[in-house]
Amino acid sequence: KKMQRNNQKKHTFRVERRLYFCASPFKKGLLLFNGMFMLISLILIGTNILAIEKLDFLPNLYSTTFPIIGIFIGVFILLLSFLGFYGAMKENQTLLAIYFVILTAIILTEVAAVVNLSKKLDHLPLLLDVAWQKTSIDDKNFIQLTVCLKNTNKSFIKLLLV
Repeated sequence: KKMQRNNQKKHTFRVERRLYFCASPFKKGLLLFNGMFMLISLILIGTNILAIEKLDFLPNLYSTTFPIIGIFIGVFILLLSFLGFYGAMKENQTLLAIYFVILTAIILTEVAAVVNLSKKLDHLPLLLDVAWQKTSIDDKNFIQLTVCLKNTNKSFIKLLLV
C-alpha cells in the first residue's frame, strides 16, 4: 500500500508540475500585458495633465474638456490593468473573472460603436458642415491656424510667432 501511495503522489506531482508549466506562460503574458498597460495609462494621465497646464491660457471650454476625458480614461485603464495584474499575480479566479467580464463589455461596446458609426458615414459630410457652421469665428480661426501650423515646417512657425 505504501508503494501505491508513493506512486500516486509522484503521479500527482507530475500532473501539478505539468499544469504549472502550462499555465505559467499565460500568467506571465497577463502580467506583462497589464504591466505594460499600467505604464501606458500613467503616460496618458501625465500627458493630459501637462496638456491642461499648457492649454490653461485658452478660454475655450473645449481646450480642457478633452484632456480631462483623457485623464478619466487613463485612470480607468490603470485600475483595470491593476485588477488584471493583481488577479494574475495572486491567481485569484474571481478577480480574473471580473477583469475578463469588463474587457468583454469594453470590446462589445467598441464593436457596437463601430457598427453605429459605419451606418452614419454617409451623413458625415453633412454633419461636419453643420458643425462647422455652428462653430464660432474664434474657434474656426484657431482650428485653421492649427491645421496650417501642422502642415508647415518648424522654422516657418518660429517666424510666425516672432
